[in-house]
Amino acid sequence: MITQDDIDAFKQDSAGQKEWVVSSVNIRDYFENLSNHDWYYEYSDDHSVYKRGSYAKSALLRTAGTHSTYKEMYKQFAKWMREERERPEIMEFLNEV
Repeated sequence: MITQDDIDAFKQDSAGQKEWVVSSVNIRDYFENLSNHDWYYEYSDDHSVYKRGSYAKSALLRTAGTHSTYKEMYKQFAKWMREERERPEIMEFLNEV
């Protein structure tokens, strides 16, 4: 999760929207969060697992909304979970920064 200490500044994207400036550390942290997320929480019979997974997914999506790199990372992990691609590698996203 991005903390206030991780935020370097804002920048304007081409549409004039504010977007977080991210570093390789932020990308590595978000990549780890995506990697460790229980993508199958919705199939659990245990309500506490479902609730925890739902909360974690919401946090991942909130973070994805702060920067186009995070959004692309989430999208690629979702494709991986749907078996539309191989597991994402961190270097795919570090090159975008």
